[in-house]
Amino acid sequence: MRELVIGVIEDVLTKPPGCRLVKSCDLIFTNKRLICVKIGESSLVKTLYGLTSGASGAYVFFRLSASEQEEFRKKIYGLELDRILKLDESNYAILYEDIRGGVFKTGFLSTLGFMAPLVIYTWDGRKFTYSIYLAFKEKAKTLIKSLLPQVQIK
Repeated sequence: MRELVIGVIEDVLTKPPGCRLVKSCDLIFTNKRLICVKIGESSLVKTLYGLTSGASGAYVFFRLSASEQEEFRKKIYGLELDRILKLDESNYAILYEDIRGGVFKTGFLSTLGFMAPLVIYTWDGRKFTYSIYLAFKEKAKTLIKSLLPQVQIK
């Protein structure tokens, strides 16, 4: 069966296994696996760093980060998924059959009320954590319900 992209959640914050810093990634949901593609350093972290220069500095850091990420998305659009995975060592895929369970917390108080945390556990004991902006919460909820029934939505 051919692998098909079902949906994408953009600008998800994650700390990939083995990495020390938070990254921004896009989560690509296919009919077979979940793919995490690093699109840059965290725009949230860059924005907070920019606050040391005042509100205008934060805005500049955010805009630069966002435009870099959009340029990267344009470069990879249409590439084969396995080729995208090889672009950065932080990229990875999790087969749905390897996912033991998890939880997606969508309540207002989750992560200070502006992000919804998603945690995925695999059968081999790995834990993957993501923070999804509330603007993408409903789309994420729909994808998770249809593709990852073993993940609880709270």
